[in-house]
Amino acid sequence: MSFLQTNLDIVKARWPKLYRAVKNENLAKLTVESEQNTLIINNIQLTTNYNHTAEARLQLSRIPADAKRAFIYGIGLGDTARLALQNKSLQQIHIVILNIGVFTHVMNALDHTDWLKAKEITLYHFDEIDEVYAPFCANPAELTLASDECVLLRDRIQLELNHDFINSNHNTEKVTKTIETNLALISKDSPISAMTKLKTDTVYIAAAGPTLEDHLAWLSQNKPFIIALDASVKTLLAHNITPDIVISIDVISDRLFDDLTYEKLSTTSLVYFPNVATKVIEKWRGKRFFSYSNTPMYQAYKAQIDSPALYSAGSVIHPAVDLAAYLGAKSIVLLGADFAFTKNKSHANPEKSAHSKNPLEYAVQFTVDWVFNGHGEKVSSMPNLKGYLRDLERYIAAHNHINFLNGSLEGAQIAGTILWQPK
Repeated sequence: MSFLQTNLDIVKARWPKLYRAVKNENLAKLTVESEQNTLIINNIQLTTNYNHTAEARLQLSRIPADAKRAFIYGIGLGDTARLALQNKSLQQIHIVILNIGVFTHVMNALDHTDWLKAKEITLYHFDEIDEVYAPFCANPAELTLASDECVLLRDRIQLELNHDFINSNHNTEKVTKTIETNLALISKDSPISAMTKLKTDTVYIAAAGPTLEDHLAWLSQNKPFIIALDASVKTLLAHNITPDIVISIDVISDRLFDDLTYEKLSTTSLVYFPNVATKVIEKWRGKRFFSYSNTPMYQAYKAQIDSPALYSAGSVIHPAVDLAAYLGAKSIVLLGADFAFTKNKSHANPEKSAHSKNPLEYAVQFTVDWVFNGHGEKVSSMPNLKGYLRDLERYIAAHNHINFLNGSLEGAQIAGTILWQPK
């Protein structure tokens, strides 16, 4: 028995844009099978086949009982909507459809007229909402089944779902011990507020993605002002490029400087966070400046880290960009900011040979995640890289007084950037 038309009559009356999208959807893009208690779409179970009501209740546990409004990303089999309606505190229940084809098949399989009619319910096409609003819950299967056009929203949902786990990884005993050891060094160094403001309008951020290799000759010849991420330093030095500033924020940063001749960086300033490996700070021959981020692991030490904070959301590229902005950059050029396995590699090669082995290489062939590159093609990525990308895009959107340029179309599309054209 099909419930499609009965359900869509309500959708048409309440949300005509969504109805038009359903009528225009090519349902042949999805393979659908009916299981005993669920649907299998493109070989993915939409919900558990055992007790999808209990599963929906678990998802809704993210939403406080006294919340006045909630956002639900993906409808599942409609259980989250029904259960949300049982919470009389919820006056507004916003449901975002992540795949029109999935939505249509769900409308066809079951009677949803009860919750579709509810005045508290509002449905949205995914192109109407590109942010994650709290409190929220999400149907996990629909994050995998989300439409390609929904990639930005999908990545942001996954990032928010992983937020607590990501933060917990920074509060380890090793991190705490490193910070406390480094406080003695910090007391001798200078905050970033002591750094000289830029004498140029444009700053080049040298990230460690594979497309950095495409710009090495230009950087060597033109010698612009460069802020280098720690992972890119060996690649730059191998091509006789000395960055003006190196920024490092990670407790395992010493691995990136193994066998490095620090004297080559005697004219380069180091900007570091307090959890950087102690021996990197001790061995640095150039000027040293410290900062920190507004993450939980630094809150107990703020009085001892008397410096302006830099934005960071997990990747060293974030404080590098924020430092450029802090120093007065009007244009920021991102080189090697790929957030993807461009050229089927994870990082630029540190040696001059294009075939040299990079100790940073990841098992590219095992990844199942992807992003769109500048050509609109899917390129392999990883969940953490996608998260760094989305947080960088949020930063760019909040700093529209700065021109942001991307050095390559081969890496991930970065919203808010234009293509850099070297002169």
